[in-house]
Amino acid sequence: MKYQSGDTVGPYRVTGVIGEGATGVVYQVVNSVTGRLEAMKILADTLTHDLDQAQRFLREIQLQAKLDHPNIAQVRTAFCEGATIVLVMELVAGESLGSILQRGSLTVDGAIRVAEQVLNALIMAHHHGVVHRDVKPANILVDRQGVVKLTDFGLAKQYGDPGQTAQGLAVGTVFYMAPEQVRGLAATDWRADLYAVGVLLYEMLTGRKPFDGTEQYAIMRQQIELVPAPVSHWAPHVPKEYDALIARALQKDPAKRFQSASGFLAALQELPLSAPKPRRERWQYATYAAGLASLLLAAFAVPPVWWEPELETISISMPATPEVPAGAWQVQPTLSQPPAPSPVRASVVPAAAAAPAPPPRQEPAQTPPRKHAPFPATRVQRAETVASIDPPATKGAPAEAQPHTLPSSPKIVIAEPAPDEQVPAVAAPALPAEKPANWMRRGLGRVPKLFRRKEPQNTQSSQKP
Repeated sequence: MKYQSGDTVGPYRVTGVIGEGATGVVYQVVNSVTGRLEAMKILADTLTHDLDQAQRFLREIQLQAKLDHPNIAQVRTAFCEGATIVLVMELVAGESLGSILQRGSLTVDGAIRVAEQVLNALIMAHHHGVVHRDVKPANILVDRQGVVKLTDFGLAKQYGDPGQTAQGLAVGTVFYMAPEQVRGLAATDWRADLYAVGVLLYEMLTGRKPFDGTEQYAIMRQQIELVPAPVSHWAPHVPKEYDALIARALQKDPAKRFQSASGFLAALQELPLSAPKPRRERWQYATYAAGLASLLLAAFAVPPVWWEPELETISISMPATPEVPAGAWQVQPTLSQPPAPSPVRASVVPAAAAAPAPPPRQEPAQTPPRKHAPFPATRVQRAETVASIDPPATKGAPAEAQPHTLPSSPKIVIAEPAPDEQVPAVAAPALPAEKPANWMRRGLGRVPKLFRRKEPQNTQSSQKP
């Protein structure tokens, strides 16, 4: 019969259902005496009155009870409840490996840790002559600390007892059955469990079974005739050494497999957990060296962005300013500092007594000064001949008696000193000392005066009638 939460079975109270299969139901129960949570397995109602199934269940209890190992679910007790046999085991707080593999494959390290613990459990079972014959992910429990528990010894048999398996009867799960187990040979021994561990390791690393299908007969035929693809074909990250290990575990002939679980475990522990790094060839090192040399040459050949070469100062000699005819405009650059006066002698040639009146002056085309001229500014000077000079009035003479003459423009000649003549040096007049902070302001204040247009003198209007 099926039990509900709150029902009592002997000294145990049912709190829930853990799982249900074809052979029985597993409940979560609480021991009313100790208060400890445990798992309780009861045969299904359809098998309660089946004598063969009852004997198989009783044999499972006896075989599992004598296996005391950390990686095997321990049997707490067993008793009869009416016509039903009840098996009480330790409760594993975790999940089955089958539900873990439904989310994907495991890492190499994770798969190795699970396989090592399963092999340790099989070492203990095989040492006591017990063949599990149903090693599969659903019968492997993993707790929260990562400890693996092998359970469900319902198909287990004592090696050497031919009455437990009849000739020609296949017992097990077809995906994990060895070829001799598929044929139903009576000589099936512990090496069938090692074949199942090889299938289990293949599935944990690749996330797929080596032989898969929908029909059991097709899968059983593959187990006998076909060789699965290497593990590295489906999982390139797995080291190549695992291909040979799993291929040996999946040999069709039991004599070519590992002959013991301890030998399988020793070979598994010698394998690396990760694939070695690929070895570089000599031409690859040469390519890296050439690329590094090119980068270094480019770094020293190209100047950095912050580097600027020094500009070479080129002195340009300006040609002498040619003579400008009268009435023309002449633009001369203004020196930042006037040159020191040189000692020269000046002689003035007397002008002519009278000169004809110059023609009326025509205003030349003027070029307006450029706006925002850079400092130092240029000085615009007009070179022209003085039209007339009014002589000073004679003291005591009337204005009408004063003659009005228009002398010619005086011509000034700069005489250079003779080679043999010594000219006394004339000291330059001392300039008043200026404060350093005012020279620029005063210089800028003179700039507008330099560009100011000078009005010509009107000589005719100055003559009196």
